[in-house]
Amino acid sequence: MQTHALNARCTVSYRREILEDGKVVRSHRNRKNLILDSGMDMIATVWWHDLFQYCHLGNGTTPTKRTPGDGTLFRYLAATPTQLRARKDGVDTSFFAASDVGRMMRLDSGLECRITGYTSAAVVTVHVTAGGGVDHVDQVGTIYHVEQTKLDNALRQISPDGSLDNSAAWDGPTSTWRYRHTFLGPVETANVAYTEIGWSNGDPNKLFGRDLIPGGGDALTPNQRYRVVVDLYVTIDTAHHDVDAPGDGIADLTGTAGVEDIAYFHPGRDWHLFLASGAEATTPLRDPASDVYGPPGDVSDSTTNAHQPYVSGSYRCVLGWQFVGGENGLGKNGIRAVGIWSGWYWYGNRCVYRVILDAPFDKAPFFTLTIRFVFSWGRILEPVS
Repeated sequence: MQTHALNARCTVSYRREILEDGKVVRSHRNRKNLILDSGMDMIATVWWHDLFQYCHLGNGTTPTKRTPGDGTLFRYLAATPTQLRARKDGVDTSFFAASDVGRMMRLDSGLECRITGYTSAAVVTVHVTAGGGVDHVDQVGTIYHVEQTKLDNALRQISPDGSLDNSAAWDGPTSTWRYRHTFLGPVETANVAYTEIGWSNGDPNKLFGRDLIPGGGDALTPNQRYRVVVDLYVTIDTAHHDVDAPGDGIADLTGTAGVEDIAYFHPGRDWHLFLASGAEATTPLRDPASDVYGPPGDVSDSTTNAHQPYVSGSYRCVLGWQFVGGENGLGKNGIRAVGIWSGWYWYGNRCVYRVILDAPFDKAPFFTLTIRFVFSWGRILEPVS
């Protein structure tokens, strides 16, 4: 068996403008938006630019994050890896609430964890997702309310304006896709104040992200319009890297792997596996933005629909194929490369990810060959500025 991992990180930024008679009368700088747990689950099945297909506006006041402003700091010790303490002036202090269970905590030193249990107002149990294994003492921290799913009080839903910027762009140096939607609200006929904002694929009770608009919100008067530009940044691990055998005795399944077509990289696609045996299968890995068609080499198998059921909250999709005995002539010429390609665009067969083996692999008829690809993704939690 061999397993390969593909990783992505996501963040959202948005900009608000108020227009009157076609001119911008107020503009705000770009602001980060919290991706909610419901949004993280949506990534498993919803294509990137559809995650924020609608903009939702409301007048609620519930924050999306909480940071103490009274000098409270936080302590995490590697010796007690499931415990986080709130501290002030050298002693434990009250900060946490029972409702914090399920939320994410980020310390400015880089520790990220999910709060899994409430012990007291000073102590919670946590599951560390980043930055564990070392001490984090007397650090500023923020709790992110990732369990939210909808606006407090929705007032308006807006679709992207087709005449404005709704584009996608690839930045090679940072391995990041930027997806953009521009929303333009109707001309207001009465005074209105928007204090909360969010995005969805269409279900207002299952938001991708949400934010509390700073400064008490944006107030509009009759004849004004609200314009919002939203950018989703998806940073993908495109580096070519060595693949090692998992230590189960199949020492010859090692090689070099990399993403080859970044535009079609998404865990929810209808994936096909290819096993290439021709000499051309060793063609060097291509640039991820090369936009070149086709899986290289002879396709020995094009099995599709190999997704294992997505597990809510796991933020990973597993693709798996298994070949028993001598089926499909595997090993006839030796397997020289393994990869996946997208079945959504049959023309061209977009090769997304390929592993070039160090040596051809011959599958004997009495062996069972299992190949798994794992897509994983996570959000970028921003420190308090």
